[in-house]
Amino acid sequence: MKHLSEGNKLFTDFAPADKRAWKEKVLVELDGKPYEDLCWKTDEGFVIEPYFDKKDSDRVKYLKAYHHALQPDPLPGQGPRYWTNTEQIIVTSEVEANQQALAALQSGADGLLFLIPTKKKTFSLEVLLRDILLQYCAVSFRVTGSPIALLTAYTAYLAQQGGDNEAIQGTIFQSTAGDYMVTKDAGFYTKLLKAKPESKHFKPISIDFTDFHHQGGHAVQEIAFGLHALVAILDAAAKESIQPAVIFANISLQVAVGTDYFKEIAKVKVIRILVYELARIYNVTGLQPEEIHIHCYTSLWSKTKLATSVNMLRNTTEAMAAILGGCNALTILPHDVLTSHPTAFSTRIARNISNILREESHFNLVVDPSAGSYYLEQLSDHLIRESWLLFQAVEAKGEFGQAQAFIRQQLEASRASKAKKVATRQKVMVGTSDYIHPEPLPEAFSGGDVKDLASHIPFRRLAKHMEALRLKTATNAGRNIPKVLALPLSRHKMAEIRMSFTAPYFLCGGFETEKGMFDDDDEKGIGQLLSTDADIIVFCGSDEEYAEKIPMLLKQIKDPEKWILAIAGNPEKPGIRQDAIHHYIYAGSDIVETITSLQNRLLTQKT
Repeated sequence: MKHLSEGNKLFTDFAPADKRAWKEKVLVELDGKPYEDLCWKTDEGFVIEPYFDKKDSDRVKYLKAYHHALQPDPLPGQGPRYWTNTEQIIVTSEVEANQQALAALQSGADGLLFLIPTKKKTFSLEVLLRDILLQYCAVSFRVTGSPIALLTAYTAYLAQQGGDNEAIQGTIFQSTAGDYMVTKDAGFYTKLLKAKPESKHFKPISIDFTDFHHQGGHAVQEIAFGLHALVAILDAAAKESIQPAVIFANISLQVAVGTDYFKEIAKVKVIRILVYELARIYNVTGLQPEEIHIHCYTSLWSKTKLATSVNMLRNTTEAMAAILGGCNALTILPHDVLTSHPTAFSTRIARNISNILREESHFNLVVDPSAGSYYLEQLSDHLIRESWLLFQAVEAKGEFGQAQAFIRQQLEASRASKAKKVATRQKVMVGTSDYIHPEPLPEAFSGGDVKDLASHIPFRRLAKHMEALRLKTATNAGRNIPKVLALPLSRHKMAEIRMSFTAPYFLCGGFETEKGMFDDDDEKGIGQLLSTDADIIVFCGSDEEYAEKIPMLLKQIKDPEKWILAIAGNPEKPGIRQDAIHHYIYAGSDIVETITSLQNRLLTQKT
């Protein structure tokens, strides 16, 4: 190999990578299995290959026009890649909210989002914003119903304070889903634009993509339905003789980012691209992609009420995806936001995720580090094409109100599909479906969805059904928690594998699990079976052993109805199905259905 100092490039002695050669090698390694086994089918239905190279990116060259399309911060002294670390503050008391806001700004936040609960009808801006230097941080509000009164009061407050209002940043966020979207008061957008501060950095109109995310929608649905909501606003504004260019100059896009890391990066990018393309369709000139403001939130759909510390990891993944996707503002919700009023600790951890990504991981030093990624370019292309097709389909249903039934149907199907994947463990939720720590439920634990404090629309959660299993066991069982014995039929490797599969399966329902022992002595196996106080026996072994050993064991047991009997194995395979067996657990079996059936039988018997 020639020395690098001679001016040669690194790796010039190696043959260039070739996708065709790679695929040929992979087919040999697969040893007859289909190549499609390596491909990934997304929730949206399109298929992603396991390997991409430059030739794949050459087919999506149009995306190069959107590389590095991110706006620098209007405040001086920031890095080339800037996002506002925006802390959400729930306003129940103006004094307390003001104290929290000042503490946040002194500890690394440079943006504030005041969430005004539906039940809070009036509040004092003078108290809420006391000592906050509004020209040096972004201040936003999230409200239910019409925001015009609040915006009018905020603009008046700014005038009273004096200073350079051109530097004012922020947004008034409202839900764009449900009834409010189609029941706005007459002249709404005219009033809204008149009430706003005189600053191009303040966006009084929001498009809420998060509503569709928190109903369980997949990325294509989020994008398509969010675009449909934008068109509805453009149509409503046109009736007030407001030009599309005015709307695009005054909108902020709310986007929730989930844990599907690379797809979420692509989703944020694609939202910017398609909103820009929609502006071009409306003949808006002078608008650049980087001028489209995107405010990202970490997802509530992805969060759990149990094992909440795992939510810190989810928040970090989601924050990274939002930043790499190109968000202008980022709100990281505390990891315990679903279970209690966030504590000082959880609020600090959430705030510092963004600080660490900026100050220690230096995400602010590269404008668009994912630009040109072969994989992300392919994901983006799929999302663009599929989202636009769905957008056209929903537009064909009519105006926003007329399309609601179609949108709800689509979201319900997606939500059910995602829940099924968790229940069958095709999708792993750490601490919920896998890697479960058998800790007692917190006091006053309640499962279910989450109520949005600023609207009537509930936030759905992916973990809801799994967490409900543990809640039902803890609530109804009292001291008699169902017990499971995973009983090996031999020292066969499959017996150990299936015992290891059985324990977390039943932990999902809050059951106690115990692994049996086997030492090649069938009599000892029978004795272990007869002496157990378990409620459920799960036989674990190889497929071939089940047909031979289970009937032999059951013949020597006087009362096999004493237990619920199960086999760790798929009953569709030859020789596994047995007449005396009540349940079968295997990769792909539905945990929610199985545990619910067992709970209904066991917990009814014990009450």
